[in-house]
Amino acid sequence: MPGLSRLSWSRSARNVLALALLLGLSLRCVGDDKSAFEQEFECEEAVAHLQECCKIQISNIECVYVEGSSDCRIMSRTPDLNLETARCLRTASCESITSHGLCTEPKKAICQ
Repeated sequence: MPGLSRLSWSRSARNVLALALLLGLSLRCVGDDKSAFEQEFECEEAVAHLQECCKIQISNIECVYVEGSSDCRIMSRTPDLNLETARCLRTASCESITSHGLCTEPKKAICQ
């Protein structure tokens, strides 16, 4: 029966298409884990260095990275310190950090 084989193929094609669509949507909700880990790690290391230099608890910097979209029902969030600023603060001397007032306003760091 030629009609039956076409019907069977249509269901298979629809199943494959649905699976591909679901896979595509789920991958879109997953970020670049390496990049996310790197941003979080550098931010956390910078905060630890600031705390060491400033001798105070730095609690106003968030280092959490979440990537998503409204389709995934997750709001995007990146660390308060971008990668460049976090690396700059992490490698800065304690003298430089304190003399530039970065103990009280670390997010305003300008790195060159």
